Parts: sequence; C-alpha cells; structure tokens
Amino acid sequence: MEPRNDDRLAERLKRKDTEALAQLIESYADSLYRLAERILSPDPRKEDVEECISDVFLTAWDKIGQFDPAKGTLQVWLFMLTKYKSLDYRRKLASWRDRAEAESGAKEPADRGQGTEERVLAKETWEEVMRIADSLEPLNRTLFVKRYLYYEPVDTIAGSTGLTPKAVERRLARIRSLFRQRMPDRMEEESL
Repeated sequence: MEPRNDDRLAERLKRKDTEALAQLIESYADSLYRLAERILSPDPRKEDVEECISDVFLTAWDKIGQFDPAKGTLQVWLFMLTKYKSLDYRRKLASWRDRAEAESGAKEPADRGQGTEERVLAKETWEEVMRIADSLEPLNRTLFVKRYLYYEPVDTIAGSTGLTPKAVERRLARIRSLFRQRMPDRMEEESL
C-alpha cells in the first residue's frame, strides 16, 4: 500500500472506522502472517500464528493513536507491532513448553525473562532501525525488509528483484555499513 494511502487509512482508523480495519487486515494480513511465522519458527502451529496476528490487529486498532507518521510508515509500525507481539508469543510458548518439561521432569525451565531496561532499549533500537530503513532508497528498503524482517534467503530476494545474488549481497553489505555508521554504539551489541 502506498504511504499516502496508509496515512489516510491511519486517519480513518483513529476515527474508529471499522471498514478501515477491514482494509488494513486485507492489505497486511499475509505479510504480517509470514513475519510472525518466521519469528515463531521452528515449527510454528498455524493457530499460534493466527492468534498472534489477531492480537496485532487488535493492538493496532486499540493503539492507533500512538502511531506517529513522523517516525515511520504505517507498514513499518505494523511490522514493529508484529515483531514484538511475535517475540512475546515465542517467549510465552517457550515458557509453556519449559513448564510442561519441568512437570514431566525433563529439565529445568530456562529464564527467558527480559527486564524493563532491556525492553526499552530494544524498542528504542528498533525504532531507530526503522527510521534509518525508511530513509533508504526504495530498492534498498525492499532488500532490507525482505532480508531482515521477512528473513528471506539472498537467492529468493535476487529472484524477486531481478538482481544477481552477488548484487543483493553487496547492497546488503552497504546497508549494514550505513547502520553501523548511524548506530555505532548499538551495532557492536546487535547485528543485522
């Protein structure tokens, strides 16, 4: 969906237009589903992915007032919601598995909890990454989204963009270099 259409859609959502919600779901459900499925891997259950995406759209509906077009597009905001919601689901599912294993005596459950400070830092980092991604030229933004949000293999990206795998790798290397320049303190700890 074009950014201008997204802006209009966001305004309609802020007015609680249910047709806008239906349009949002129709426009983004497939791509958000694929992202959630990849984050919930390995072996995600269809029901878990569907529940996660339902929660994403419910959160988008409830918190659309927090969407700020100055910080990024509606699409990027939805990807961010999906990523965080999927990670929450992954932790919850892992916790349930750990509890079941502990009850059966298989092993001690792992502490996967994340402190408030870590969550805030992760959110700030993610928002900065999305701001930088929004500033990329369209082809590079597409490569970034496909590789680092959808986790698509380089060969698949090359096939869908008409570039050679080597050209995709070179562009991705330049994108990573740009991120290291703009986020030097954060890129040491985290990697794309």
